[in-house]
Amino acid sequence: MTPEQPTTNMPYVRLGKSGLKVSRLILGCMSYGSPEWQGWVLNEEEGLKHIKSAYDMGINAFDTANVYSNGLSEIILGKAIKQHNLPRDEIVVMTKLWGTVGRSTSDGLFWSSTTEIESKRYANQQGLSRKHIFESIKHSLERLQLDYVDLLQCSSRFLLS
Repeated sequence: MTPEQPTTNMPYVRLGKSGLKVSRLILGCMSYGSPEWQGWVLNEEEGLKHIKSAYDMGINAFDTANVYSNGLSEIILGKAIKQHNLPRDEIVVMTKLWGTVGRSTSDGLFWSSTTEIESKRYANQQGLSRKHIFESIKHSLERLQLDYVDLLQCSSRFLLS
């Protein structure tokens, strides 16, 4: 006898033309990581609780990025998936690339200019070059402890300005 699956009232919708069905609410994980990165960021313990609660309420889509807390947001999401045994076939994991991931959580590169980033010896660690795309997804998968992501987004506030 198998345990009964919990039910939810969460509506699910198509995500653009991707073919994916996601919960109408998507949990953004920018606020999970280290307060050293940004003062308003919640620590790992709080992030793990939030992610589990969101899943329990029917949220199946989780959005993060390589640059959030310099990779720590992805680590926390990956830990939550493993620790709470979130079924990989039931969840949608989305991450982003373009920006530079600092060497420590206190490296404040998120708002830095390209010139400043390159002066700190991060050349080729931002943008959409083939090299950076391949290295970014490799590192994101390691941090997430996953074999694949469901949606890889190319994101940059710099492209909008």
